[in-house]
Amino acid sequence: MKKLSIFLTSLALMIASTTINAQTTNYIPKFTNSGVTPTFGNSVIFQNSSDYIGIGTTNPTEKLHVEGSAFFNGTFQIKKYSTLDYGYAQRIFVDRNFTKAIGVSLYNSTSGTSNETFYLYGNGTGCFKECLGIATTSYPVEALQIGDKWTFHNGGSKMISYNSKYTNIGNGIYQNVRIVDDYSSRLEFTSSGSINLVTFGTGLAGSTLVTQGNITLKPNGTVGIGTTSTTFGGTTYKLAVKGTIISDEITVVNTAGWADYVFDENYKLPKLFEIEQFIKANKHLPEVPSSCEVEETGVKLGEMNVLLLQKIEELTLYVIEQQKQLEKLQKKVELLEINKEK
Repeated sequence: MKKLSIFLTSLALMIASTTINAQTTNYIPKFTNSGVTPTFGNSVIFQNSSDYIGIGTTNPTEKLHVEGSAFFNGTFQIKKYSTLDYGYAQRIFVDRNFTKAIGVSLYNSTSGTSNETFYLYGNGTGCFKECLGIATTSYPVEALQIGDKWTFHNGGSKMISYNSKYTNIGNGIYQNVRIVDDYSSRLEFTSSGSINLVTFGTGLAGSTLVTQGNITLKPNGTVGIGTTSTTFGGTTYKLAVKGTIISDEITVVNTAGWADYVFDENYKLPKLFEIEQFIKANKHLPEVPSSCEVEETGVKLGEMNVLLLQKIEELTLYVIEQQKQLEKLQKKVELLEINKEK
């Protein structure tokens, strides 16, 4: 009988009403006495006359008002729905199943589908660590994904990619592959300080990316097109191009020592027999690089144009000299013919 009395007393306390802050408040009490007769302590949950629920507060101001921290072991959603939104509702959700972590979506209440406009994605397939998706239709596949094709990779090299993701293709092998059927390209910031712009052409979703073209800006300010190396033959160049180029016009400056010095009165014009001996011994003109030198270090257009002009001007002097000799011979022949006629 005594136990029944205690039970009835406790039940009465659970459903009791009292006046707090000039409003009727229902409460779930907590008991502070572990003895036979329970002692009523501070209330934990309150419901006021406006049907507002307060946890940790006696004066809730919203449908649910929590003073303090809360823990949800499952999916938590905040949703707003209105018939004026044409069957759509907005929601914020927290999902603890380690796929979606925090999300904001436009939810179709009629079909039960949702178009994610933003979510933070935890560990799972497709992303190594936390990933953030904005306006995506599926889980983000990189540290940041905007829409279905723009991704931002935060690995050893930082990459901004179009239609590309870095993923495990099997057996612990990671490669960059296409997200959907389309063209792919990437802007890469390497750990060595270089910036690479790479294009991959088109292909099917999941196919491995194969470089079609690239432009590299190196930390020393040099640029490579079609190559990541700007050094050749021990010399570093401001621009290195692997492949052919076309241009309407190329102007070469800094050509000091233009070959007009050949026409100076003090210029020593090589003798033709000396040039002949040099050619027989070396198989190329004096001062002109050999084929082996060209293969090893290439050709410097500015210097080569000066050198070629020098040879042309020397040839011009040889031709002028030979013309003078021909004219002298012609006069001698004419004189001989006149004397013969006499």
